[in-house]
Amino acid sequence: MCGSLYADTAFEILSNDLGNPSVDKILSCLFLVLHYDAISKFSRSFFLISLSNKYAYLLRMSVMDASKYKRSKSRQDWISFEYKRRVWWFLYIRNVIIGLNYGTIIKISSNDMAVNFPSNDYYFQNYNSDPSLKNYELTDCTKAINENKRDKRDEAYVLEIIIHI
Repeated sequence: MCGSLYADTAFEILSNDLGNPSVDKILSCLFLVLHYDAISKFSRSFFLISLSNKYAYLLRMSVMDASKYKRSKSRQDWISFEYKRRVWWFLYIRNVIIGLNYGTIIKISSNDMAVNFPSNDYYFQNYNSDPSLKNYELTDCTKAINENKRDKRDEAYVLEIIIHI
């Protein structure tokens, strides 16, 4: 399968250094989980998702936004926390998907989490790094579609059905 050689090399690198958890390793494990799920190597997927869970708990990512850990953040801290939140929610979603697809126990309890969504972060909503984007407004792409110019092939209908489901 395309990319399996690279994935196996990355898996070996991760396996040889299990004692040093980091957020980047969690993200690498999650990308490998996606690959190994796609090529039906479920034992490696289960190992990597469990490893990611353990790393996340060791790094206390599940409680990063708990009230006792609140403090003012510099710009660099904000970027780091935002990155950790995004990796955490990617891990949580992968856990739920694996639990639903393969009937395994979801190892992350929602009662034990204190992590905000990235979009609920004050700085994420109000931070503007580029002054030229100050007046930029997002347009809803569904309003821009003209019904007469719409592609009438079957793929367009299948895509529309999937989006509505």
